[in-house]
Amino acid sequence: MAFTISEGMFRTLAQGAAEDWDRQTAEKLLEIYPAHMEALGATVADLSGLCRTVRGHALSYQITERRDVFKLVVIALSLGAHFCHDPRFQEGIARSLARLSLPSGRRLTLLSTFAEAWLRSLWRGRTLSDFGARLVATLRHCTVMPDSPSALTAALRPLLPDERGILRVEQSETFLAACADHTLAYGLPDPELRLAYCASALAHGYSWFDDPLMRGLRSEFEAARSADDLHARMAGFYARFS
Repeated sequence: MAFTISEGMFRTLAQGAAEDWDRQTAEKLLEIYPAHMEALGATVADLSGLCRTVRGHALSYQITERRDVFKLVVIALSLGAHFCHDPRFQEGIARSLARLSLPSGRRLTLLSTFAEAWLRSLWRGRTLSDFGARLVATLRHCTVMPDSPSALTAALRPLLPDERGILRVEQSETFLAACADHTLAYGLPDPELRLAYCASALAHGYSWFDDPLMRGLRSEFEAARSADDLHARMAGFYARFS
């Protein structure tokens, strides 16, 4: 029988190759960041899901070289799986990924520079466990979900980046307004859960409930029976990163 080809066969082969890359990259990330992934409770399947999500973002910016896609995956580990949609990062993306006239490697370098400055300002030299402790303390102090983006931004001020020029007030308000909308879409009616989701998003990113790596923290939200229970669960989650 003659060997035949078809568009369907090419699509199947390409999909298989992409899935192989996702799995191999996931395994590599587990080797590079074993302690962090263990604290997250992340599996190869979770990391493969992250790689698949980021590959989709990469295609929208005409980034196809696997070396460059890998860099985007590493950036997503810090900024969140859906960082390309995050209102806080749109200006940085406009100056890097969106400059399609530049080579993809140059655009990734520009994005990395932006991400490095952002993360330095957010973490202030502290660990994720330190951030988690401040987050839980903030939530225990502010138990009512503010009724406007400006009030929400003010309530979460201790958790915001403090370096001038990194994040404008209107960017914070736009981001937190989107997060508040997400809480309703995710079915989080309780004010305490909604506030905790928004606060957690400051570190874990836009639509973090849909980030494959954040499955562990999301499960704590879904299992919590009260605000105090949620705070205790969150404290336990973040303590793993000390």
